Amino acid sequence: MTDAPRDPAATATQPDSLPMRELSLIGTLTGKPVPEALLRLPGGKIARAQPGDEVAGLQVAAIAPGVVHVLQHGKTYRLLVPGG
Repeated sequence: MTDAPRDPAATATQPDSLPMRELSLIGTLTGKPVPEALLRLPGGKIARAQPGDEVAGLQVAAIAPGVVHVLQHGKTYRLLVPGG
């Protein structure tokens, strides 16, 4: 199962919908035994991550439909799919 914005093309073409200098959540894949997230790294590269992975200096703590929880220096942050 992939959770994505209702109209990904519209979201992807909106100015500033995904800031280039920040880690952004593109989508989640939660129908697998181990959930995965598609993340856009600062600079534009796309990475696939699972809980426990380190991405852009953050540890992926949990993945749920449309949301990824990451840890940095003991603090938890939440990444959401834009427009979701």
